[in-house]
Amino acid sequence: MRSEDRPGRPGRYEGNGMKTPNRIPLSMLILFVFALFVNAPRADVPPAQKPEVEYLLGLVKDSPCKFERNGKLYDGGKAYGHIRKKYDHFRDEITSTETFIEYAATKSMISGNYYYIVCPGAEPEKTADWLLKELAKYRQTR
Repeated sequence: MRSEDRPGRPGRYEGNGMKTPNRIPLSMLILFVFALFVNAPRADVPPAQKPEVEYLLGLVKDSPCKFERNGKLYDGGKAYGHIRKKYDHFRDEITSTETFIEYAATKSMISGNYYYIVCPGAEPEKTADWLLKELAKYRQTR
């Protein structure tokens, strides 16, 4: 009995009359795995908290205060850009407005130094503490 006549033997005939098993081409498998990773859901703040994050980012961007990062002072626009970049980088770990502050606006992940906000006529304050206070005010007005 020929193998193609046996039940339970999947396959197809090639032009040379030999039977070969059905296989998924490697390129299709690679494409499928890549599509899984590209389309994998990403964590982020819940939709109801997105306005809070955008509000805090806007405060940083438009602030007349300076932001101290690793011993250097930056204006609001530069601080906003840095915090936004960290937010995008750590989005998979960020699950709330508070974790946004923790991951993106608390301290340098490299040096471990805390970020500070330096406003005219006030003592420097940790940026995370300032943002948490501003978040509490924002939530009270909603």
